[in-house]
Order: sequence, then structure tokens, then C-alpha cells
Amino acid sequence: MANLSNTPLQQSLYRYIWAHTARLQIGLLLLSVVSFGFLYISLELPKRIVNDAIKATSFPKEWQGFSLSQTDTLWLLCGAFLLTVLCSGALKYIINVGRGVASERTVARLRRDFFAVLTEQQQPRHGEAAGEYIPSLTSEIDPVGGFAGDAFVLPLFQGGTLLTILVFMALQNPLLALAATLLFPVQILLVPRLQRRVNALARLRIQEIRSLAAATTDTLSALPLSSAEKAEKQQRFAVTVDSIYTVRFRLYRIKFFIKFFNNFIAQVTPFFFYAYGGYLVIEGELTFGALLAALTAHKDVIAPWKELLDYYQDRENARVKYSLVREHYAKLS
Repeated sequence: MANLSNTPLQQSLYRYIWAHTARLQIGLLLLSVVSFGFLYISLELPKRIVNDAIKATSFPKEWQGFSLSQTDTLWLLCGAFLLTVLCSGALKYIINVGRGVASERTVARLRRDFFAVLTEQQQPRHGEAAGEYIPSLTSEIDPVGGFAGDAFVLPLFQGGTLLTILVFMALQNPLLALAATLLFPVQILLVPRLQRRVNALARLRIQEIRSLAAATTDTLSALPLSSAEKAEKQQRFAVTVDSIYTVRFRLYRIKFFIKFFNNFIAQVTPFFFYAYGGYLVIEGELTFGALLAALTAHKDVIAPWKELLDYYQDRENARVKYSLVREHYAKLS
């Protein structure tokens, strides 16, 4: 059995990513925290625009020694909203670019480490022995490195975004926040169970693709072939291709069911939210501006929650591929 302790890769994918991108990750985490303040203000201002400018009647208003008419108040609040949106968007842009840089740095580092180990081998590898390493160096490393940009920043950024929106909604009415998250526990219970099945199939698919690459390399290195050899290698190739097809089909069924289920939950939740929120406005227990702001916030809840669910799936996919890449390192060490 391969000795994984001899590989240049840490056992934990998170530790490997942190070891090579720590300073960048810290900067992105700090920017994410700053962005939450701008997000909350951008949620609060639409309510202020409706309640304090459009529907308000007591004018002029005094602000910082200035006397503001209704129109002045509207322009001031709208200007503040536009500035907040611009600042929030700029922070997101910087964070997203930083995530991309972290991903590419990790991909490049993984490939350099892998190739360095290859060049230190004391004997050549031919046929299948050489072919099975090509997928590791190319396609398998990409998802692992791609996850590096999300590993630390995404759960903080999207989790913090979700929490900020829910806090804002709870301050309007606690039951509105509860309605927005009513079916989240169902997803938390079901999605990980389905993801474990996806992980097992993903690992099997990678192994089959490696076998396909190995068989192809072995065939090319053995040319020309006799009739018997052609038949034997074509049969082996066909069996591997059919196996990959079967695994992929099973993967598609589970992955798209997860997507269907998540989309269904996202569309059902607004029913409870709109019904209860509308009832509160009719009964005079919630202002129209607060409902409008809460409706906007609820729409924004879906995106970070979906990102967190996708993050979990991407993490599991990267974890599976990272473990397989480590196994290949161990064979060379």
C-alpha cells in the first residue's frame, strides 16, 4: 500500500491551500467582513426611501443643520443607496478576483509539485504506468485548485451575507426571518446524504477515466498490433467506456435531482413568506416600506444559501480528487 505520509501534500486539503495562500486568504476574509456592513445598509435604505421620503408627510426635516424638503430627502437617500451599492459591488469584485488568484496559484503549485516528483524518478515509466498519471496532472488537479479560492472565503462571505439578511428581516419581524428559512433544515438533512452517493460515484468515475488513459497510452506504445491484440485492446477499451457511461448516468440522475430539489424549495418558500408578510401589512402590524425591504431581502436570501449548498458539493468533489492525487504522489514517493 502507498505510504501517504511520504507525499509533499498535507493530509488536509484545507491545510495545503492555507500553506500556500494564507496572506491572500486573510485579506479576502477581512474584505468579506467589511462587505457585510455595506450589505446591511443597502437593505435598510429602500425602507427608508419609502417610509421617510415617499410616504412621509412631515417636511421640511432637519439633518446636520440643513432643512430638507421631501424631494431633497428622496435624492439624499437615493444617492446614499447608489453609493452603497457601488461600494458593495466593488468589494465583491475584488473578492471574486482574489478568489480566482488563489485558485490559480494552487493549481500551479500542485502541478509544479507533481512534476517535480516525476522528474526525480530513477527509472522510466511506459504504457499504463505512464498513462495513468496524465489525468492527475491535467484534469484532476483543476477542481482541487479551483476550490482553493472558495475554501475559506466563500463560507464566510456567503454565510455572513445570509446571516446579515436574516438579521435585517428579523428586525422587521422575527417570523418573516423564520418563514424565509422554514425549509432549510430539510435541505440540510437530505443534500449531504445524496452527496455521499455522488462522492462514491465521482471516485469511481475518476478511476475509470484513469484506466481509459492508461489503456490508450499502453496501446499507443505497443503499435503496431496483431489482429488478436487489436481485438483484445478494443474489447478492454469498450468495457471501460461503457463503465464510464454507466457511472456518469447515475451521477447525472443524483446531481440533477439535488438541483431540482433545491430549486423547488427556493420556489415554495416565498409562498409562506408573501402570505404572512401581506397579512401583517393588511392588519397594520408591518409598514409597506418594511415589507418591500423584507421582500427584497428575501429574494437575496436564496443566492447565498444556494452558494453554500454548492460550496458543500464542490468541497466534497475537491476532497475526493485531492485524496486520489495524494495517492498518486505516494506511488511516486
